[in-house]
Amino acid sequence: MSETQEQARLVIEPKVLVISTEMWLSTARQSMVLASLGCEVLLLAPAAHPALVTGAIRSFHRHSPLRPLSRIRHLLLDLRPGAVIPADERSVIHLQELWLGAEAKNDHDNRYLIELLRTSLGSREALFAARSRMHVLQIALDEGVAVPETVCVDQESELEAAVAKLGFPLVLKADMTSGGDGVHIVRDLREAQRSWKKLHYPPNLARVIRRGILFKNWAHLRSWAKRETLAITAQKFVQGGSERTSMAICHEGRVLASACLEVAKTWQERGPSSVLRIVHDAAMEEAIAKIAARLNLSGFCGFDFMVTAQGEPLLIEMNPRPTQTAHLALGPSRDLMAAYVRGVLERHVPDRVAMTSGDVVALFPQELIRDANSEFIHTAHHDVPWESPELMRLALKPLPQVITDDPRWQSRSETS
Repeated sequence: MSETQEQARLVIEPKVLVISTEMWLSTARQSMVLASLGCEVLLLAPAAHPALVTGAIRSFHRHSPLRPLSRIRHLLLDLRPGAVIPADERSVIHLQELWLGAEAKNDHDNRYLIELLRTSLGSREALFAARSRMHVLQIALDEGVAVPETVCVDQESELEAAVAKLGFPLVLKADMTSGGDGVHIVRDLREAQRSWKKLHYPPNLARVIRRGILFKNWAHLRSWAKRETLAITAQKFVQGGSERTSMAICHEGRVLASACLEVAKTWQERGPSSVLRIVHDAAMEEAIAKIAARLNLSGFCGFDFMVTAQGEPLLIEMNPRPTQTAHLALGPSRDLMAAYVRGVLERHVPDRVAMTSGDVVALFPQELIRDANSEFIHTAHHDVPWESPELMRLALKPLPQVITDDPRWQSRSETS
């Protein structure tokens, strides 16, 4: 194939490499949308990743939990995608390390890698800011964005000073964690000390093996082998507040599309959302625009806020990756996947029709896991992947009657 033919093919079908170290269904949903928008989706992930049952993946490449950087580097140079999407925090860390390694060698391949990462994620500062919650919050303060009072707790001995300054209850957070896994709310010093140790130090070998066997995910093995520790911050608890989240697509520091959502239900305490309400929040949108411009962000980025009793949104963290809501079709200016394909992959696609005229979305399978008899399954838009019965079977075993009695399930399952 000539260079001109190859360029023409890429215009027709842009190539994107998704890197996932977690077995998240949300990555499968996002891959399905990318494929439906005309993208060639390549996946680097653990074996048996949920995305593999959807038919959306053009080529699969197995993740190496012990040598992830060499694996990623080889694939990027071999496949030459138009963009790369880190699907989770560990993938972001791998790309940070890859960027550092590429900077140390000034040759053609490494210059390509840096340019690819810049196109996909934005500036060097953007990629590295995301590794530190404290750094992101300091950037927000510099840009006039409100944040909760927060201090670093680098040593366990610094907890008492943090408590004296912030009081109880106190929120302890580990860098580069998500979904509530790295967040503990503590109410006394002894509990704070136990939580600090659990968050700061890597999991023991028994936990790593158990996670690998149960979830087919051995990504923590490298952290255990390297004895990696995580930086901890202590944050003032927002009394009487509500949680809001936002997902944005950016390109060279400009927000192309964003959606603000209020958390109505979580499927486990302090965990991922299961029911969300679509909201308009000018203060959140302004905060996101300021940080995107400051960091010259590109690609997917999630922002979490706590709203005070007085209605002021406080930024609590930023994640330079898709969140579980990225696949949602919310209509013009809020279709994140279409905006990504247009802005980052430079393929013209229209925004998808809004999936609902309402403002409440129940996520699948989270809300069914939380409460199989939830009223939101019937009153909200239930975001079920009807187009992939295989993914539905993988998500819930057995499928509840509310799904199997639905004509959409019967028509799809009969032909799958």
